Amino acid sequence: MGPLLLQPFLSAPALLWPLLFIWGGTLYAFYSQGVALLGEEFAIPDSRRREHAVRDVYCIGGVIGPSVGGMAMDLWPRHGLPVLLSAAAFILLRLSCCADRGDM
Repeated sequence: MGPLLLQPFLSAPALLWPLLFIWGGTLYAFYSQGVALLGEEFAIPDSRRREHAVRDVYCIGGVIGPSVGGMAMDLWPRHGLPVLLSAAAFILLRLSCCADRGDM
């Protein structure tokens, strides 16, 4: 929902900043939630290796994401970032649905 809510607020910075603050906080909570779910799901010997994999993917996304976001804003100034963020959210949703059904 966050990327879809961005567009109407781009011209109203007083409303945009609180939205970005809340949305950013929820995005950073994904890492903590993911590590907690790993602890519930797997035994302790397995969890260390899986936690490192989650951390590595999260860090790689933190490096690649801003660069891709910058390119999207350069290529399509008004809509590039919201479209990129919406696409990323859709891909995450699609992958999580496949994982729940066992399609992956």
